[in-house]
Formats: sequence, C-alpha cells, structure tokens
Amino acid sequence: MKKKFRKFKMFKYFGGLAVIGLVSLGTAIEIDRLAGYSGIKQKTAQKLAQEYDGRKGEKKQENRETNVKSLERITNPKNLEAITNDPKDVSLSVKQNTNIKNIVEIKYPNPKYTKDDNFKSDTTRMTVSRLFYGESSTEINNKDYLFGVEWSFKNREKIKKKPLKEIILENNGKTWQYTCFSPKYKNYEKVKDPIGYGSKKQAKEEKAFREMVWRKCYDLAGKVLEKDTKPINKTQEKLKETTNYWVDSVKAPYWSYEHDENGNYVRDKNVLRTPLAVVELKLKKENGKPYKAYFYNLKSDL
Repeated sequence: MKKKFRKFKMFKYFGGLAVIGLVSLGTAIEIDRLAGYSGIKQKTAQKLAQEYDGRKGEKKQENRETNVKSLERITNPKNLEAITNDPKDVSLSVKQNTNIKNIVEIKYPNPKYTKDDNFKSDTTRMTVSRLFYGESSTEINNKDYLFGVEWSFKNREKIKKKPLKEIILENNGKTWQYTCFSPKYKNYEKVKDPIGYGSKKQAKEEKAFREMVWRKCYDLAGKVLEKDTKPINKTQEKLKETTNYWVDSVKAPYWSYEHDENGNYVRDKNVLRTPLAVVELKLKKENGKPYKAYFYNLKSDL
C-alpha cells in the first residue's frame, strides 16, 4: 500500500513537472511566435521606411538635378538671352531654385536708380541704361537693333562734341533727341522707374522679368561705354553710320523723308513723299502685330 502511494506521489510529482514543462514550452513557443511576428512587423516597417527614405532621397536627388540643370540653363549666356524675353521662363526658374536670384545678381548687377524727372543725378552709364531700357527693352536680344541704337548716340557724340549724357537728354521742350525721355512719351514712367512702374500689384513673374531686362541694360551700357561694339555682319556695317531711327509703331517722323532746301518734302511722280535710304529691321511681334525699325544716317543734318 505504501509502495503504491509512493508511486502515485512520484507520478503526480513528475506529472506536475511535465504539465509545467508543457505549459512553459507552449508559453515559450507563443512568446517566440509573438516575438517572430513582432520582428516581421518591425522588419517590414524598417523596409517600408527605407523604401520611403529611398523615394525621398530619389526625389531630393531629382530636385537637386533639376536645380542644377536649371542653374546651368539660366547661367548659360545663350540661355540668359532667351529667358529675358520670356517672363514665364524666369518665373519657372525662380521657383525651381531660390539661389538663381543671387546668380543673376553676379551675372548682371542690379543698379539703384533715382526717380527724378530731369535725371540730373544719373551717371552717364545710368543714362545710357535708361536709354536702352526705354528704347530697346522688347528687343533686348536683337543684336542688330541694339547695335544701331548704340551707334546712334556715339555718332552724335562725335559730331556734336558734347558730353554724352547731355546729348542723350537734349531737347527743346517739344522734341527730344530720344523720345523715351519725353514726359509725354507713353513709356516715360518706365524709364523713370524701370522695375516698379505701372501697377503696384504687379505679378512676381513680371517684376522678375523687368528686373532681368533692367540688369541686362545696365550691363550692356557698361560694355558699350568701355569699348565700341564692332560690326559682325553686313547689316551692322551699315548700322554703324546710324544717327536716327524710329519704329513704325508710331507715326513716321518729319526727318525720315527727303526735303528740298526750303524744307518741303521731296515727292516722287506719284506725289508721294520720298523716304531716305534706310536700314530696315524686322522686330518681334507685339500683341500679334509685327513691327519694323528704320535706321538713318543724317550726319549732315546734325
């Protein structure tokens, strides 16, 4: 009896241990399973995070490459000429890279200017800058046109032998040597305030465009005052003799036709006024309408 009881007790003891062992084993398995599941989730999360970071990295790299291309594009002299005629492109470039403004400042300094009516405080370079801006802002990339404008004031300077600034601003109260400096001229405010003229609520794109053109005019003024631009084609060889010019967006001036010794128009057989020999240039369209510029050599009349 005692032996049986002892066996039962041992069975109960070892059975209890076995049960405990099984429970522990089950718990361990479950813990491992949960730990494994958690590990999988953790690995998945890490993988997703890496993929996300990778995509972000690719996006950053893509943006960086876009910015670099944008910088290369806008700082390339050839492209600088193109974008100055396209305010949308300027806007796009500015949005793509905020440092472009600084690069443009290095390429083309932004001069400070006064808004005086008589332009007395202007340096010669500033006066020439205003002249290019008022007469040529829509043709800032037309090399032939700019060449003709440059030689118009240089030839006058040689003939009149006066300070260039005085020659450019010369007027009798009714007519000006260069119409853009006349208070009656439609774009006079543009010459006074190259960047801020017109509406105070101008779009950023428009302001960026104006500033770009103004910078380029100032840069051009410095170059032509330092050194004469040499002709690079037959048209420019003729334009080098320019003293006067006009654009057919306005009425033909009196001096653009031949006159007799009494100041009367010389007329042909059809009683039409006889135009003087000119160099004719096609300009870009404005509001869908094509314009032309006419350049004259009137040295004998100055």
